[in-house]
Amino acid sequence: MSYRPSKVRSPSADEFGLLDDLVSMGMDVIAHYGVSVGSGVYASMDAALWTWLHEEGPTRPSEDQISQGLGAVLGNRLVANSACEWVVVEDEFGQAFAVSEAAGKIFFPIDFVQKRISGQAEPTPALFTQIYEELVVR
Repeated sequence: MSYRPSKVRSPSADEFGLLDDLVSMGMDVIAHYGVSVGSGVYASMDAALWTWLHEEGPTRPSEDQISQGLGAVLGNRLVANSACEWVVVEDEFGQAFAVSEAAGKIFFPIDFVQKRISGQAEPTPALFTQIYEELVVR
């Protein structure tokens, strides 16, 4: 059975503002770990997430900062580097930001990260690099 959202629409101006805030939060997370985006944003996100997964302490960013911030950076990079666009998907569970391809395939970058940090799916050291290669480079 395939997923069928009840509604897919373009984000409003306010929602694009929220996405910009989430991307800034993601870049702050990357900077928190002293990772240079000069080494490539996907490798930088990989390093930040992998360090976060193995870190404890009071300065550790929250799960929301990781999932929403790094997820938004991932989505933004997919939009910038492929024929994708940000959309808002509405269904019986609520609404969420997603990235949509012209062919109609939908990817939820924030949920993608959330599932890996909450234990619902296994994270790997090169998680963001792998998804980039699967979705953009193919």
